[in-house]
Amino acid sequence: LTQRTFDAFKHFTQMYLNHGVQQGYLKSAIDTETAAAASNAMLFEAMKSVLRSEQPELELSKWKRVVPAMIIDGLGAQQ
Repeated sequence: LTQRTFDAFKHFTQMYLNHGVQQGYLKSAIDTETAAAASNAMLFEAMKSVLRSEQPELELSKWKRVVPAMIIDGLGAQQ
């Protein structure tokens, strides 16, 4: 992918996040540009991993479990 493609993905993801902030279901303090880039990095890595896997269904199920948990719960141990 070219840099322009990555920039376009980031732009559209940022627009989605901005909408969430405006509608009140995402935190207003979110740096939407950086969050968009980070979200896309996870998405692109997941796609690469699934496409290269000998067991793509299993690999996809791992990504579908881990990414939302990281976003919603974080990686910190429960206190």
